[in-house]
Amino acid sequence: MVHYFNDADFFNYHVDVLCIGFFDGMHKGHVYLINEGKKLGKTTGILSFDGYLKSKILKKKTQQLTSLKDRLELIDEIGLNETFIIPFTDEIMNMSKDEFIQKVLVNLKPNTICVGSDFTFGKYGEGNVDYLKKHFNVHVVDYLNEDNKKISSRDIISLINEGNIEKANSLLGRYYKINGKVVHGLSNGKKYLLPTANLKLDFPYCLPKNGVYATKVHINNKAYFGMTNIGIHPSIDELNNVSIETNIFGFDSDCYNSDMSLEFLFFVRDEKKYNSLNELKEELEKNKVQIQSIISEKGIVL
Repeated sequence: MVHYFNDADFFNYHVDVLCIGFFDGMHKGHVYLINEGKKLGKTTGILSFDGYLKSKILKKKTQQLTSLKDRLELIDEIGLNETFIIPFTDEIMNMSKDEFIQKVLVNLKPNTICVGSDFTFGKYGEGNVDYLKKHFNVHVVDYLNEDNKKISSRDIISLINEGNIEKANSLLGRYYKINGKVVHGLSNGKKYLLPTANLKLDFPYCLPKNGVYATKVHINNKAYFGMTNIGIHPSIDELNNVSIETNIFGFDSDCYNSDMSLEFLFFVRDEKKYNSLNELKEELEKNKVQIQSIISEKGIVL
């Protein structure tokens, strides 16, 4: 069950173990921490935050992997007893470490708090694991490493920005996913190339670099494979802003205003300008065959 900080029942629920973190991406390191917490008591909950936490702290625009809705869905898959969500307002951001302990943590009454070794809290991150141990029984979970390096949301964002989707997926423990709604575009794909569904994001997700990607498409309660172009399509009616356009394999229905999500499977090629529309169409047809072949070779299923 999910409880929000401004709800009357927020502090009416008790869990043996409380896992705390922002958990952007819910990557393998986050899942490992939560599963370690589940071993410590009969009931386990998670305390997380809603909002652009890193942007507010760093006072600059930052990228995120997951919306709150995404994180709640991923948390639900793990199977926790309770989820507590706090909006990351200026008031919360400016709480001292002692205020956060007294106004939030003490009221949740956990027997054990489970956090990563680099966990900080309170204004300017003045509270750390050692300080938390003065007030609670604290279980500290070491980093989960891959290739001798800590798995982090920041590194996953960098990999996605570089188009290194398969490595990012490895660290996430799942395919990277974005969500939105199908909207009208310029219809150039349908007129001259391949028909595409244009995705308007419902959250400012971290996006891969401009290029063509193999994707898994979820729309109208069904899954399909697809070919997604992220970019400004420089070969025809060049755009000022990046668009996300997907040719959905084996799908020919009207899908405007439908909810759609994309899971990125692998990078195919960079976006580039072609000398003619025929040249571009030939390349896209080759890319489609290439994607279908690699999907078959890798045994990727819907």
